[in-house]
Amino acid sequence: MIETLVGLQNEHRNLARIAGLLDFRAAARTPPDTAGLALITDAVYYLTHFPDAFHHPREEVLARWLERQGVLPKVLLDTLATQHHALAAQGRDLLRDLESLLRIETETWEGLAPRLLAYAEALRQNMATEEERLLPVAFAEALEAPHTVPAEIGLAGMSGAQRGCTTRARSARFERGRPLCPATRGHHRRGAMRVRSQAHRHLLPIARRNRQMTAKHATAGDIIALLPDAAELKSGTVIREPHAEIFRLVLKKGKHLAEHTAAGAISVQCVSGVVEMTALGKTQSMPAGTLVYLADREPHAVTAIEDSVLLVSMWLNRN
Repeated sequence: MIETLVGLQNEHRNLARIAGLLDFRAAARTPPDTAGLALITDAVYYLTHFPDAFHHPREEVLARWLERQGVLPKVLLDTLATQHHALAAQGRDLLRDLESLLRIETETWEGLAPRLLAYAEALRQNMATEEERLLPVAFAEALEAPHTVPAEIGLAGMSGAQRGCTTRARSARFERGRPLCPATRGHHRRGAMRVRSQAHRHLLPIARRNRQMTAKHATAGDIIALLPDAAELKSGTVIREPHAEIFRLVLKKGKHLAEHTAAGAISVQCVSGVVEMTALGKTQSMPAGTLVYLADREPHAVTAIEDSVLLVSMWLNRN
């Protein structure tokens, strides 16, 4: 389950980069040439085929499961479904009109550029909703009840291996300048590679800004209160970076986290209270001020002897 959630986060970062590419091209002062237009069409083709077919359905399965668990309001489930439906319709219309522009038919770039910006912004707003309201709840629930998660959350239409191969294949084709969309075949020339190279120089600040917009986490230099006021003391991610995460886990006395594994090496620090950590064939008491390190995917379980707060640092395997 944790690996599935980490996978969704990684996909959000990739989608944010593509949205940044649309921003960059749509905001350019001059209309794109044929190669640039083919690149934009491929980007929208990908956004209407991978997220709509595989990414969004898994999120909706996850949201329905959390709603049945009683930890996610139905209104949020409905909001996500509405956003996904609107994105799918918006993307299909854009793709149709981009293909029309490629064929030099009725559409104009001046009419499409504002729609590209609106589509990219709608995608970011959807990801922000999921990063702020869906995934934190899912992470907390996965840690507390890892064995109750339905298998279809990780599948949603195809196996993880199949989905990974499809995603890698499409990403590789996109990076090499090979067309994804049938309508762009014959339009990719060396110019397309130059456009992609120029675009990627602008993508890093755009992607960084998008990542900051999608979730409210501490950034470099921030001072973090590990034990804030009771009203603010809750489980959640404190710091999130591409290959590392730190989250606070608040456990009531008697709470038991069944044996599970993490998607990377972790350290668990007891900030307050007392917990029992079971790992490597032994159970040890961890009072406040103690820390334990566990290797990648080491099975472990935790029981709160008192009301406790843990700080978990995770070094993620994101290949």
